[in-house]
Amino acid sequence: MGDVVRSPIDVDWMISVDDHVVEPGDLWSDRLPSKLASAGPRVERFNDEQVWIFGNKRKSIAEQGARLFSKEGLRDLLDIPKSFDDLRPGCYDPLERVKDMDAANVSASLCFPSFPRFAGQEFLESDDRALALDCVRIYNDWMIDEWCAAAPGRLIPLVIVPLWDVNLARREIERTAARGAKAFTFPENPYKLGLPSIYDKDKYWEPLLRTAAELNMPACTHIGSSSTLPQSSPDASIEAALTLLPINLMTTMIDWIFSGVFIRIPELKLCLSEGGIGWIPYALERCDHSFHQRESAFIRARNNGLEHLVDYHDLDRLPSEVFAEHVFACLLDEPFGSTVLDKMPLANVMVEVDYPHADTSWPGSPGVIGEQLSSLSAEQRYEVLQGNARRVFDFEPSVG
Repeated sequence: MGDVVRSPIDVDWMISVDDHVVEPGDLWSDRLPSKLASAGPRVERFNDEQVWIFGNKRKSIAEQGARLFSKEGLRDLLDIPKSFDDLRPGCYDPLERVKDMDAANVSASLCFPSFPRFAGQEFLESDDRALALDCVRIYNDWMIDEWCAAAPGRLIPLVIVPLWDVNLARREIERTAARGAKAFTFPENPYKLGLPSIYDKDKYWEPLLRTAAELNMPACTHIGSSSTLPQSSPDASIEAALTLLPINLMTTMIDWIFSGVFIRIPELKLCLSEGGIGWIPYALERCDHSFHQRESAFIRARNNGLEHLVDYHDLDRLPSEVFAEHVFACLLDEPFGSTVLDKMPLANVMVEVDYPHADTSWPGSPGVIGEQLSSLSAEQRYEVLQGNARRVFDFEPSVG
């Protein structure tokens, strides 16, 4: 894992900005004070199955999203793991993860949590806020000092925050940034979790987001991190909901742009994970159209002394221009997405492998992603494969 000298336009390696870690079963029970260990998250065995226990909840290993990776490789969708022994070691062992990264030419990986859920919602739902805060800090210290430190220059430290208190959240990213954290998770729609929205009139989230911008820490929003699926009706099929899931990230992108938060915090960055890119040019076209319509209506109202009747956006430039300066998205296994690369800024596109989830392209990621970027020049492929991620996360891999 030493330094490898490569061409500045090396397109053999990639940085995956959306993977997942399955936390060891003793992560919290071994690190909480002894009097709290039995109250914190822990893994226990019931009959022939290992399950996570926290509060009054039980969560199976299968619910960690790693059900497809066994020691032998890919599993059938119905072949559900019952214990850590059923999982591929790269799910939870950082050194084994690096071996699997090497097998797919992944030079660096940013991993979202599993048990805490993508934005730490599990701890938000806890009734014991003091315990929940301890659990957030323990996870973050483990992520930085053990998971990432086991393979320097290969694993990008991504932390969670105590979502129930914006000032605690702000202090946690200050604390973890000082320890080497490069980004933090944020829910795609906090309102769906019972929290203030990104439009909040009192600018509830801005102390956190301003601090993140000052620390050069992007907010990473993973699809599904609002703990809700888009549904046309309560009896809609699960296939319909999963198909519609990227709409959640479309909503996130549009909300953040029109909230004006990027205008008020010019250095703020937002990364959208696992939502694809095919929809982005159309969504930006609609955003720009709405911008022009509202601007025209406001001008007409002002000319007639009626501007007080028309709400006006907080933007000083086109939404598509705001996107280009602040929002970054990921290409996974999306043949159509590759056809819109000339219709959006390439500087805003990164790649993901999604190891070890069902959507992953591992271990064939170089071929899958390489084919989708085949229309680009070597210099352009380099930027999408790793150059943009190096810049966005201020991270230099030790290989590739």
